[in-house]
Amino acid sequence: MREDEERSHRMMLEQRLVLENEFERKRQAEKELLRNIEQLKLQERALLQQRSRNELLDREIAMRKMKDDDMNRR
Repeated sequence: MREDEERSHRMMLEQRLVLENEFERKRQAEKELLRNIEQLKLQERALLQQRSRNELLDREIAMRKMKDDDMNRR
């Protein structure tokens, strides 16, 4: 009877260890996903800023081209 109790207790401890390990693995995966999301947000912000700068440069180039074309026509 005592052996059965010990075996049962050992199995419960092993199961608990398995569950704790699985929980920790999932917790680490969640932390990694959150870091990845934050990194993607930063990249998106940088891309939007770059796009805005590119649009300003495109407008400046177009204005200079129109000015040059106008000067060449005269």
